[in-house]
Amino acid sequence: MLKALGNFILAVPEEETQTAGGFLLPEELVRQFHKARVLSVGESVKVPVKKGDRILITGDNKKLKFESKDYYLIKEESLALKLTEE
Repeated sequence: MLKALGNFILAVPEEETQTAGGFLLPEELVRQFHKARVLSVGESVKVPVKKGDRILITGDNKKLKFESKDYYLIKEESLALKLTEE
């Protein structure tokens, strides 16, 4: 099992172009940002995200493969949006 440390967030990529509430994300937004689901949050992260949250990220994030699954290792300043139901 992988666990984020420090100011990193571990997430799995998601490729959906529609939110759970049914809103379609513009194609330009999907190209510029990567959608992911949070798996683990490092102890130094100050932004309000937790396991299970859906996020949009930007910037130079590390992609990694572990046991044939893809992951993002994200610095907290790369978080752009948190997708919510509200």
